[in-house]
Amino acid sequence: MDNKSMAVEIGQRCRRFRNALGISQHKLADMVGTTPQNISKYEKEGIHDIDIIRYLSSALGHDLMTDEVDEEGSIGEIGKEILTILVESKKLFLDEGGKVEASKLLDGSLLFGLPQERVIKEIFKLEKIGLCVREQYIDFYNKEHDVIFITAKGVITLKHIGGLKNEVEDYKNVKTYEMVCEGHGSYQAYIDSEPAEKIIRNLSVKNGFRVNYICFLKKAYDAQNDFLGYLKNYYIGKTAYVDIVFSMIMEITREKADYMIKLFDENCSEEVQAEFDYLCDQVYEGQYNNLIYELKKYIDYDMLDMHMDCDEWLDEINCNEDTSEKYEKIQKNIQADAELEHLINNSVNHLTETFTSKLEEHGGENPLYWYSKDEIETFIKKNILGANSEYEEEIEQQLLRINEMVPNLVSAYFDFPTEWEENGLADLVRNLYKVSK
Repeated sequence: MDNKSMAVEIGQRCRRFRNALGISQHKLADMVGTTPQNISKYEKEGIHDIDIIRYLSSALGHDLMTDEVDEEGSIGEIGKEILTILVESKKLFLDEGGKVEASKLLDGSLLFGLPQERVIKEIFKLEKIGLCVREQYIDFYNKEHDVIFITAKGVITLKHIGGLKNEVEDYKNVKTYEMVCEGHGSYQAYIDSEPAEKIIRNLSVKNGFRVNYICFLKKAYDAQNDFLGYLKNYYIGKTAYVDIVFSMIMEITREKADYMIKLFDENCSEEVQAEFDYLCDQVYEGQYNNLIYELKKYIDYDMLDMHMDCDEWLDEINCNEDTSEKYEKIQKNIQADAELEHLINNSVNHLTETFTSKLEEHGGENPLYWYSKDEIETFIKKNILGANSEYEEEIEQQLLRINEMVPNLVSAYFDFPTEWEENGLADLVRNLYKVSK
């Protein structure tokens, strides 16, 4: 191996040992008195300076001039158990299958009290042969993580050595390191390469200002919406054209939008909001089937899939004491405010009855053609208002930045039918949103 190749190999060893020990580039930089940028450069381009190699070796507790590692038992039963936990993580932690926070493995509880040093050694072995990757990164919400991901090779290896029941089902929801990185060298590199996604994921919804548009952007990145599950059924985030007509059909004015969001925001803590969001998706959404069935005849409108019907889900949570208690807590919170309870309990019926009655009025005609140009223009001018508060001005600036970063995504939202392009409605909407054609 020539000097250049050796330097690159030493840089790669530095990254492997650093990750295996759960040390971030920032922390290692502090330990040896340099910058995170230099650590990144060493790991990518290699290390030539023998003094730097010595300092890094001392900090990591391993001589980077050698690459020896305990090969006891090849993958071994412990390694196989770690890979199994990674594959089954969706079932264990209700998260994406294929990754686990390192702390969950290192505390020994998942591995029957195995000492942390032994777990770290096994993770290093798995990483060295390409079956998993441990990475420290800062996510889209500026939270620090130390995560162990399974790789494509790790999934394939585990499938061939066996060890799981119902193998096909168990592997269905696994996302490998290669999948989450989407072709980038690391997950951090993927996150850093998507500045627009970071802005979109952190957009808030405090009132009805641009709520449909924000919903559309969040869906585009499969981002966690920070407003309620049942509100998602009012603000569908399809295209500006469909959203406007849908709002007219459902009588969703800007005033009503502000009221609904404010009402919930004032009555529930953040903890209750998060729990209620999940439960709404699971319990209440099953009651929307009739409405969605009717709408799908006319609008290509994607809804979250129901994995089980409402009664089945309620039976399941009744068997789960923890979830059942949370459900009861949320129900009590709702019942404490009669107005909130009425709004939630009647929102489904209101949506369904409003739509079906109007459908009958129009003799089954496509809802997108129910309203005249003047009626639509009046609704737009009354309800798609400009920014009139500090919060709304901030949101508007963020939306304009997104337009600059991902113009193709934005143009997809403002895609109008020929009729709207010709009669001026399309330009009216674009001007209000401050976007160009």
